[in-house]
Amino acid sequence: LYIPTCTRIPQCVAQCRLDPGLPSGNTVTSHGQAANRRGIGMTIQTIDWLQLCLGALLVLIPIGLLGYYRTGLVRDAVIALCRMVLQLLLIGFYLGYLFTLDHPGLNVGWVVLMAAVAATSSLRRNQLAWRTFWLPIFSGMLVGVFFVGTYMLAIVLTLPNPWTARYLIPISGMILGNTLQVSIIGFRTYTKLILDDRERYSYYLSCGATRREALQPFISEALQSALSPMIATMTTIGLVQLPGMMTGQILGGSPPMEAIRYQIMILAAIFVSSSMAFLIALLLANQLIFDSYHNPQAERIKAH
Repeated sequence: LYIPTCTRIPQCVAQCRLDPGLPSGNTVTSHGQAANRRGIGMTIQTIDWLQLCLGALLVLIPIGLLGYYRTGLVRDAVIALCRMVLQLLLIGFYLGYLFTLDHPGLNVGWVVLMAAVAATSSLRRNQLAWRTFWLPIFSGMLVGVFFVGTYMLAIVLTLPNPWTARYLIPISGMILGNTLQVSIIGFRTYTKLILDDRERYSYYLSCGATRREALQPFISEALQSALSPMIATMTTIGLVQLPGMMTGQILGGSPPMEAIRYQIMILAAIFVSSSMAFLIALLLANQLIFDSYHNPQAERIKAH
């Protein structure tokens, strides 16, 4: 017997037995009717390859506009779209294997690999010196994703195995994706301030401030720049946009309130992990940026 989406079999069976309005007989049939009475979707609208191709035809509109206005972005856009499709197909096949095997070591290793790729992307986007920034950014991301992810999976969701692939990898991916954005914006702001506003930093030092005290305004501005977009998003969430996780769960048949609870948990996890990861990376990088006289070294900041 096939039950498409609902995983609440014991609760639904209990309701089938208690609901006099349901027909007696096959328990699975009554289970489905009980679930439908509570508004739980029992089917998922799948997308086959032909439907996917039809939907992808819409990308011809922005590509045509880019070509018409001679933006020079047509080639980049086509390459980006092809890479996106190829990468998602490959990761889909691999995750299917990973979910089937569900080995804690492989699951954790995959999260570590995602953090390494995110740290590398952050450096490339900001053209930062690898020797100075890669390890601090990678360390901050690892601490953020594993601390917050373990807390959410083991304590909040009370999973018997918080390292299971079904939960660990998707949640870690959402956390790291947003942490990457915060890292890019935050370090872009911070390094620009350090290089372009040395006089203010030197003035603070000359007034008797320690390096930590002199850097406080720069760190504050970097945090404001990095976290302001996320705070603005949280302010308008549900009014301007419906988040991806919530939408996906609703399309998958979950009741709206359950999807909302998951989304609130994920947004809290993303906010905490992004703040923590960026601040840890910044404090670690500060140990390498400055010389013994507390002067910032440009060659230690920007890649050559």
